[in-house]
Amino acid sequence: MLAGCGQSAGTGAKSRLAAEAQAGVAADDPYAASVARDILAAKASAADAAVALALTMTVTQGAAASLGGGGICAVFDGPTGAAETLEFLPRRAAAGGPVAVPGLVRGLAALHARYGRLPWARLVEPAEDAARVGRPVSRTLARNIAAVVPTQAGAGLRRVFARLDGRPIAEGDGLAQVELSSSLGVIKARGGGDLYNGFLARQYVDAAGRAGGGITMTDMRDYVPVWREAAKVKLGTYTVATAPLPVNGGLIAAQMWAMLADGDRYAKATADEIPHLLAESSLRAYDDVGNVEGGSRQISSFRAHALMQNYDPDAHVGRVGAGGDAVTPAPYLGADGASSFVVADNDGSAVACILTMGRTFGIGWWDPVTGIIPAVAADAEAFAAYLGPMLVIQNAPDQIVFAAAATGRIGAPAAMVQTGIAVVAGKRSIVEALEAPRLLHAGRPDRVLVEPGHKGGAALARRGHALAEFGPIGFVNALSCPKGLGRASGGCFFASDYRGSGLQLAP
Repeated sequence: MLAGCGQSAGTGAKSRLAAEAQAGVAADDPYAASVARDILAAKASAADAAVALALTMTVTQGAAASLGGGGICAVFDGPTGAAETLEFLPRRAAAGGPVAVPGLVRGLAALHARYGRLPWARLVEPAEDAARVGRPVSRTLARNIAAVVPTQAGAGLRRVFARLDGRPIAEGDGLAQVELSSSLGVIKARGGGDLYNGFLARQYVDAAGRAGGGITMTDMRDYVPVWREAAKVKLGTYTVATAPLPVNGGLIAAQMWAMLADGDRYAKATADEIPHLLAESSLRAYDDVGNVEGGSRQISSFRAHALMQNYDPDAHVGRVGAGGDAVTPAPYLGADGASSFVVADNDGSAVACILTMGRTFGIGWWDPVTGIIPAVAADAEAFAAYLGPMLVIQNAPDQIVFAAAATGRIGAPAAMVQTGIAVVAGKRSIVEALEAPRLLHAGRPDRVLVEPGHKGGAALARRGHALAEFGPIGFVNALSCPKGLGRASGGCFFASDYRGSGLQLAP
């Protein structure tokens, strides 16, 4: 079963919920989600479905996913109970320049090598076919095209994403990408390594040079995705697992979750207190990441308890960390050149991923030879800011009860937590949790952002919070398995954030 984004903004349409199932997928792109569903139906692993989905999104969601981009995944292996992360973010070339060394294909190849079942070619084929034959432009892609292509894109990008009269292509228009199909065909036939040490690699290096980049064949050959043990914090009968440094979005989310779980605060809080509790834990989590030299500290229940020692359920205390302005909270809104998805299989395994190009359409340039849109070159810390998928594991036996990945810049970590804690501790359905208006306190300035329709404004103001209305706050894809993800555990639910279909771009 699948859940994908497809509704229009402002219509009151809400999150789609899959029927009860074990295996499933939630993703920002409906067609890519259907590809993953078909892969799962072939008794494939969650990793197989994730690979096929991500490659398909390089065709259908070129504003946020590309063979020239990268990403990060959190992986839970059902048979062993192991939780780990795979980092394959775009990286700077040794000589600098605006074009990033791509990590997506090598990262997906690593995921397939460790957890895949189906042949590699079978997973690349749907993306190759979609690029060659063409697909109708989705609403999400159309909105990104309309916002970027007319004013910010180079001539090459306009050649692909604009009509003959110069107007941007719109939702429902056919979009074929023959050059990209050719590159995917090479990757299907020769393996992902050809983009790093073969003829396709040489073509990409030449393309980077034409775009003003300094990538060399050595940069391509030396790119290695990184497997790491997940950063974990045990909270009663659950363990929250996420990506460790240099990725910090998941660490913010996990620390916030730990504060809410400390002393069962969230479960015991009244409806009137919950918005205040969310705001206070949010400001502490975001403030804490900015006050630690070199980046976020590792998550722990001890640190969460210390951060909440001065929490007052009836009054806003303010920031608790030492140091200067911890977080620059702008921009809150808009596309971040990223997209997310979660996938689970019948063996209890799950993969939650975020794909990124640094900004919408990467460098805003399209290579007419390979059909690839390169990501923006940046340091790992810059790419990793506010990214981070999350897994919530029920202990003994180790089974996934919640998994999520989110985009939306600074709002992504808080969005994941508010969704997940409402499901796991609040016992709400995943649809109810996703549909609830969100809030965000990012440390500095000292104010709470609330989405339109949030009903906690009066309770927050009464406790001394300054408020500002903004939205959307984060775009979440998630799965919920109340009895645990596994063949004998009952059903799971997969849902994609209704906000995703109404994506608005703002500075």
